[in-house]
Amino acid sequence: MRRIEQPITHLRLPTNTGEILTWKEYCQRQQVEDMPTRIRPPRTRLEINLQTMFENLAVVARTSGQGVGINAVIKHDAYGHGIQKAAEVFAQNAKRLCVATIGEARIVTQHLVKEGISLPPILCLYPINDTADLAWAVTNNVEITIDKIQDAKRAAKQAEVSGKKVKIHFMVDTGLFRFGSPPNEAAKKVAAITNLNNLEIIGIFSHFASAEDTVKGPNQLKCFIDTLKQIKESVGSTLNSIDIHMANSAALIRIPDSHNLSLYRQIFPNCTVSIRAGEGLYGYSSGATAIEGTQPALSLVSTVERVVRLEAGQCAGYSQRQSETARKLALIGFGNSVGANLRCLIAGHEVVQFGEPDSLITYLDYTGLRVRQNQQVVIIGEQMGRQITLEDQATWNNLSAHILLTRLSGIPQIYLKN
Repeated sequence: MRRIEQPITHLRLPTNTGEILTWKEYCQRQQVEDMPTRIRPPRTRLEINLQTMFENLAVVARTSGQGVGINAVIKHDAYGHGIQKAAEVFAQNAKRLCVATIGEARIVTQHLVKEGISLPPILCLYPINDTADLAWAVTNNVEITIDKIQDAKRAAKQAEVSGKKVKIHFMVDTGLFRFGSPPNEAAKKVAAITNLNNLEIIGIFSHFASAEDTVKGPNQLKCFIDTLKQIKESVGSTLNSIDIHMANSAALIRIPDSHNLSLYRQIFPNCTVSIRAGEGLYGYSSGATAIEGTQPALSLVSTVERVVRLEAGQCAGYSQRQSETARKLALIGFGNSVGANLRCLIAGHEVVQFGEPDSLITYLDYTGLRVRQNQQVVIIGEQMGRQITLEDQATWNNLSAHILLTRLSGIPQIYLKN
């Protein structure tokens, strides 16, 4: 793999209003007249390999088994990988794209249309409360999540106004306690929804709180299967071809029955089964949940902005941490959202954070090493035969890998080619 100068059409910059602009859009907004055709990469950036993401999708599909669809989860800016580019990679090869909000659905739809890519089914995983968002979703054929009868009635009314038939996925809460119908109410609700005009239930799903938990995970699956049986008894043959999706990336390995097509077809003979693959598509799974063959698609790198010497007794940074001995510190332009125990690679050597980070600068202690200004720093990734993984940083900073991934959103992204 070679590093490339970043094409202007691919660089994405966050603004103070929360918008994400391409470099061209940014220059136009700032009224920059002489825009270069190619630019240098940002000094702190996420380097993302789209080919790796594509290959991970193929690995996940093979691991899932024949007849199991892949619902590609690209919510939260595709976990820092860029929701627009992730949508391009997965659009033609996943069963559907899954987003968290209608705002994300808008971004994906507009981008794929602009790029001339056929729109795949898009599922909004969170219930929609805003009337305008619901109207947009119905008009643009977004599949929506329903867990309440009143929300189903609102959707049916909007469908009538729009002259559309809305495809919905009914969500059951089996233990996450975030969204979803209580299991003991699900059968009654589904039966009521099937009687509403302009609505079609095409999916039923739930969400593991922790597929890694050897007790809670299987208990959630049992609750889901029992609920499906109750729904079947309530609606009979009304629901013929529904897509059942319970498994996430971790459950793909830890709880095989969560995507067992033959198991679900004992309840709904004509159903299909999918998994909602999120972190696995980006190469982030480890230990007992590791999906063999997937690779991390993202590296987080920064640059040494200054090197300073701190004498014994002197203090550095807003935290004014005092140094007991003389130290050499490298300042990197990374507003550290990771934590207070950041470790990085400089010239293949591991260095540790000194003091508390602020919103723009993190201090790294490189005492005993030779470090110069403008030297590359690897926060997540490989350098000179050594590696720091996302899971490493998460462990050192008492975070889950999932939470750490979501904290990377907003860092400028560039894309590498093989």
